[in-house]
Amino acid sequence: MPIAAAVTSSPAAAQVHGVVPRHASPTPQQRAAPRREQSPLNPSSQAIRSASSGTGGAPAGGGSASAATEASRAHIANLDRVLGKPPQVPRPASHAAASKQEQQKQQDGELEPLNVRHGLLNALNLSFFVPMPGMRARTAADEHMSPRSLMHMQQLLSADSPRASPRSTIAQRWRSLHGEDGWAGLLDPLDSDLRRELLRYGDFVQAAYQAFHSLPTASARHRGLMLPDRSYRPTRSLFATSALSMPPWAKRPNTPEWLTQQSNWIGYVAVCESEREVTRMGRRDIAIVLRGTATCLEWAENLRASLVPLDGESGEGGSGGAQEEPKVARGFRSLYKTAGEKVKSLSEEVMGEVRRLMEKYKGEELSITVVGHSLGGALALLVADEIATTVPDAPPVAVVSFGGPKVGNAAFVDKLQKSGKVNVLRIVNAGDMVTKVPGVAPRLPLTKEQYQHVGAELRIDSKNSPCLRPDAGPACRHDLEAYLHLIDGFTGTGRPFRHDARRSVIRLLQMQRGNVKKEYVNRARELGVDPSAPVDVGRSMAYGNCAVASPSSMRSLRCLLAASARCAPATRTHHGLFMRAIQILAPPEPVSLHKLSAPNCGIVELRLERPEVKNAINWEAMRLLRGVVEKVEADDTVKVVLVTSSVPGVFCAGADLKERKLMSSSGVREYANSLRSTFSSFEALSIPTIAVIEGAALGGGLELALSCDLRICGENATLGLPETGLAIIPGAGGTQRLPRIVGRSRAKEMIYTGRRCNATEAVMMGLANYCVPAGEAHEKALEVAREITQKGPLGIRMAKKAIDQGMQAADMPSALAVEGECYEQLLHTEDRLEGLAAFAERRKPAVTTSSG
Repeated sequence: MPIAAAVTSSPAAAQVHGVVPRHASPTPQQRAAPRREQSPLNPSSQAIRSASSGTGGAPAGGGSASAATEASRAHIANLDRVLGKPPQVPRPASHAAASKQEQQKQQDGELEPLNVRHGLLNALNLSFFVPMPGMRARTAADEHMSPRSLMHMQQLLSADSPRASPRSTIAQRWRSLHGEDGWAGLLDPLDSDLRRELLRYGDFVQAAYQAFHSLPTASARHRGLMLPDRSYRPTRSLFATSALSMPPWAKRPNTPEWLTQQSNWIGYVAVCESEREVTRMGRRDIAIVLRGTATCLEWAENLRASLVPLDGESGEGGSGGAQEEPKVARGFRSLYKTAGEKVKSLSEEVMGEVRRLMEKYKGEELSITVVGHSLGGALALLVADEIATTVPDAPPVAVVSFGGPKVGNAAFVDKLQKSGKVNVLRIVNAGDMVTKVPGVAPRLPLTKEQYQHVGAELRIDSKNSPCLRPDAGPACRHDLEAYLHLIDGFTGTGRPFRHDARRSVIRLLQMQRGNVKKEYVNRARELGVDPSAPVDVGRSMAYGNCAVASPSSMRSLRCLLAASARCAPATRTHHGLFMRAIQILAPPEPVSLHKLSAPNCGIVELRLERPEVKNAINWEAMRLLRGVVEKVEADDTVKVVLVTSSVPGVFCAGADLKERKLMSSSGVREYANSLRSTFSSFEALSIPTIAVIEGAALGGGLELALSCDLRICGENATLGLPETGLAIIPGAGGTQRLPRIVGRSRAKEMIYTGRRCNATEAVMMGLANYCVPAGEAHEKALEVAREITQKGPLGIRMAKKAIDQGMQAADMPSALAVEGECYEQLLHTEDRLEGLAAFAERRKPAVTTSSG
């Protein structure tokens, strides 16, 4: 810990921290218990000093106040030097004046109206059609706040990403946590492991909302996702289609197209692929994640509350035995069963993917978790019912519904409960109106046709939160982030909010500012977080336990550490904070290598991971690429390398032009030569390499793909060499490898014009081997790689050598001589003899697992 040690071990730093250096001789004053002074960063410290001076206490001398201020400034300056951050900029005078005006309004008892942006209509995406009236005024009494300490508030406002899933093993009790006994004894008080699992699934739903709103107009396009828990990988995009259509007279000129389109991306299926996480959880989990209502037609379907049979429209409103059959809301069934023009129905997509994953992981311990918020919670029940009904050997199914409405009648509830496969957990925020609808279906008697809830209930309440106003509005009570905030702090009915709750409230603050207590809003401004700024889903991205922090979180971090120096007397505590700071500041590796496990043994993935620059290749990425080549070549167990991207919608954007702009001419020349040699060494690997291209592969990104043996593209892929538009040429092998793959004439056209081609064109010209639906290129690449690994590894190596070196030969006799040399090396290998024996015995050859 050189940085932390350097800061805390120096005499100056020790003086600022209030900690005596070990080498200093203690004095009687130092051994005495120090008086805990108020932090200068605490807004209440001035009031405390004023109160003490006004009640007859000795007034604080100007020297002591000045010394405290100077000590605080010196400490922050030390942090600035260590973290490499510029000094904190004073708040503009306009902001200070605005704060004084707000304080004066509070002192005068003036009422503050709730910001209409956070009203219910805005939360329901109906502000385009219905004007929003002003909400009732709130008094200063609503602003009461009771955080346990300033440090707790600082922590809640200083993290941009939620905490990771627990690392403690739950393998022995996963069935209980999955609802086998109806979560008996786990809900009140709330089990800590269950809390963290619920938060993880809630973050999966948040990822679905972010993926939809990042590209809402793409009604039938698959999405690339980066989940907060990297042990899960999305395998299928899900779409929901409304049977209704928006009449022309109802459309406003300023209405976005996505609000009225019939088919929309609604969620995804993901599976846990980390063997370490599978071991920790005791099974491999399949997660089906569904977002809530976001479009007008989805809201129109929500209002179709009449009950219809699960298997069709017949029998509605009948008598006698017809009333005993399971029925669900017409709108929910419509969204679940209706197919679109370009997409299958949600039912078909989910069932097909569940069966595929069950077949893929046949023989393993599996579980299925269907999680949704609002509308997603309702659709989750329909998904679970169909799995239990149509999949005889289905694994245990758990439904986690955040703020979900009622879905069906009592017969539907009985059907789910008697299936023996489905366990339902409903999480309900007191006062959330969505959980109380549809209510009773119209024109039907109050018997079996009455809507009923199903499953166990975990009830939380916004009034228990230390940072939400006690009169939080309906939008806040239904907001998913508010649900996750309350779950993080819930301990049990009648118990106080969890004192060590650490989930960040920044997203809650930005989405529900009008419902957050003013002390948190003011503190956020002081920490550099703008509560009025719109939520930017790409502002920070979680990578396991580490995060790429935004500028606002950097300012928050500096203030947090500065405050901790005054509040935390233990040196070890401050060491820990410093190490956490360094962890947050450290970016992830731009290039990483991952070995896959069964059934993909022998396959490794080279992952590009620079989301902030679309995987552009800089010096650091080039160095890591070179290191990956050396590792792969030295490992005899590796048979195939997949080159993939962890950044949605992009494979690689080429060279890092921002870095190149700062280089000298000699630096640019050295960079180009190094990149060219790196790609050549990658091409010279003795084992097959496959580029998995989803999204853009441009410039150096396409040149990296050209150095691979095979290229498999999603239909959203875009390939091109646009360098001539920058008055340069492809300089990392593009002018040589492209003609050898697609022919001289096509290569010249692509390079001269800088024209980009799509995946279909790439396959037609021989630039790509396969074009598959968007999001499925990785699965296709694994399929091809598994087929390669079943062949003799020595034969594969010699085949690659014969092809590559033969193509570089001057004439055919020379090329055939290369082939003869490679064949000669295989004559006396065990793999060749085993292959001949297997052919004679009509069985599959048992080739060696290594290629050495």
